[in-house]
Amino acid sequence: METRTGPVSGEEAGITPNTSESSPLRHHSFHQPVFTGNAAEFFRIWIVNMLLSMVTLGIWSPWATVRNRRYLYGNTEFAGNRFDFHGNPWAILRGRVLAVTLFLGYAIGGDFYFAIPLVAAFLLIVLFPWMLTSALRFRLSNTSWRNLHFDFSASSGAAYRQLGLPVFLILLTLGWFLLMKDLASENQTLMESMRWDGKAFLLLGLASFFLVPLAIHRIRGLTINNIRYGQNGFSANISLARFLGLYALAVLVLFLSFLAAGLLFFVIGKLSGGMGTLFGEMLQGSRKLTAAFLYILMVLVYLLPLAFWNVTTSNYVLSATRFD
Repeated sequence: METRTGPVSGEEAGITPNTSESSPLRHHSFHQPVFTGNAAEFFRIWIVNMLLSMVTLGIWSPWATVRNRRYLYGNTEFAGNRFDFHGNPWAILRGRVLAVTLFLGYAIGGDFYFAIPLVAAFLLIVLFPWMLTSALRFRLSNTSWRNLHFDFSASSGAAYRQLGLPVFLILLTLGWFLLMKDLASENQTLMESMRWDGKAFLLLGLASFFLVPLAIHRIRGLTINNIRYGQNGFSANISLARFLGLYALAVLVLFLSFLAAGLLFFVIGKLSGGMGTLFGEMLQGSRKLTAAFLYILMVLVYLLPLAFWNVTTSNYVLSATRFD
């Protein structure tokens, strides 16, 4: 027996229904998740958690995560029963300390020793499948409904088998990029170095264009097909071709967003008396205001294709998901 996610009957959810009138999961009755929380109340919880995280330089963020999830889960009701989150913030903190340490090593480690960013990048990429499965297992095993916990059945070995090809190609591309960048900076003039940097960035961009949808496709498949609830589980047959098509559309949206931003900037320049006047104002009285406007515009340019990608892929994955 197989059914799509969304409204499901108690029997289809793998739960033996009570045929009495008082049962919330009677045969042929269908249910949808209902959120009973209050947006203003959640905003107060969220803003306090965010401020505490900023004041403590991120140390409070695991406790913020637990509080946010407990509120959201505790106010999500399905078939008369609410979800719950039981995660330990100390466990979340340990994982984040590891991730932040590796990221800082990649970002600023070169100021101390040239090899630190290389080692940090290598470890981040190689450890990613293990960190992914650990995070999913932690989150699902600490999520419950009707006092029964969800579970994530994939092992770290399965994650490496699924993500091994993207990880290998990313390492290969990153290694080539860093090698070319190093050679360009040491053995060539400034102009030659800039040309080599341009070629290396072009290769990195082209590789990312194909590797990103491949990696996300495999991550989504690994995630959905290994979620368990009791004796039952979820499954999804996700098409790579469909993912590549949606990714190409997202790139098109990004291009159109850049084009629209450029046209808007051009029109503003014309209305301000010409591009020269606009740039003059940037250098004289309204530099901060113009910079803030450009920053917001660039954020919107990137958010639009990202939102398109997330919405379209999420809708596709959900439509392909079954609860067996």
